[in-house]
Amino acid sequence: MAEIPKVAFAHGVLESSARWQPVLELLGNGFECLAVDLPAHGTNADIAFTRESAIAEIRCAIAELGGRALLVGHVVGIGCTANPSALSQVVYTAAMRLNIARHRVAGRVAERRGVSRSEAAQLDAQVAETGPATIAALKGWDVHADAVGYGGPMWFINGEYDQLRVLEKRFWRDCPQARMAIWPGHTHVTMLNEPDKVAQAVRDAAALCW
Repeated sequence: MAEIPKVAFAHGVLESSARWQPVLELLGNGFECLAVDLPAHGTNADIAFTRESAIAEIRCAIAELGGRALLVGHVVGIGCTANPSALSQVVYTAAMRLNIARHRVAGRVAERRGVSRSEAAQLDAQVAETGPATIAALKGWDVHADAVGYGGPMWFINGEYDQLRVLEKRFWRDCPQARMAIWPGHTHVTMLNEPDKVAQAVRDAAALCW
């Protein structure tokens, strides 16, 4: 009997594991999936966010999945340095840049990206409570260096209208083993816009290593 692909999902800054729920539902029983809440987010809101604590959370998720998994991450390259030998492949959505000085989340912006009013209000509350400390902890986190250091197979997926595509060419140049996909008409939060396309990207990536 063939092994079921195992996938760990890591959300973006000031989000939660719930962001991946539509994708998990589309993948169904053919995958063993685990979407984690990073420190200072979701069910782990009481844990301080640091680079080390975030990586530890990814390590725990991969261990729970049996020690080897496909990592799917949004925005930040969280997990690349967690345990490279345990990662069969990495899929990043919207991972080209993290500009701390300009990273802001507000309800009205979130609503324009397809987030419901209730989710937008929740984001506002989380920004007020944990946002400054989390953003401060991310200063100096070099996503590009993490991606280059990983060195394994990767897929970069960006929306055509993602405002964070500034360093896209640099990622492409320094990660020659990676695949790059630009989705027409999409913005930064790709899984909100069209989760079925994200789910298919996960299936395609998993097919290469299972």
